[in-house]
Amino acid sequence: MPRIIKKPGDVLKFPLSAAGHHAYAQWLSDGTARIFLAANIAELSVDEVMALPVAFRVVVFNDTPNRYGWAKIGRAAIPEEFAKPQHYAKKDCISGKLSIYFEGVEMPATPDELRGLETCAVWAHPHIVERLEAQLEGRKSKFLKSIEVVV
Repeated sequence: MPRIIKKPGDVLKFPLSAAGHHAYAQWLSDGTARIFLAANIAELSVDEVMALPVAFRVVVFNDTPNRYGWAKIGRAAIPEEFAKPQHYAKKDCISGKLSIYFEGVEMPATPDELRGLETCAVWAHPHIVERLEAQLEGRKSKFLKSIEVVV
């Protein structure tokens, strides 16, 4: 399989746990991917993928698409709400101090300021799949629970 060179706007298909099932993601300008909330058997067009709801947006390990059989299916414009870098919730594992991480800078934060923010972490394929499948099944992701900044 040829090496995937990821560019902003690329739409990628990736395998899920169940044989024959797959999901979709869009690569964003800040190196994150927005993962769409769907498990599919049939192939979707890029337009159909872009109409799906978004499950979550995370930083993805650079080698994940190549290592786990992701495939580029096309490109689409990045919606304005996903064109800007994301703010992340962070909790220092030693001091317990809370902060907001944004573009390489950490700012002290209160629990209220962290509510609703994605936890600062880099996700690999198995974690993305488990989190998406948990969300589709209406249960809590064990990986998300293990890193979540609980406030």
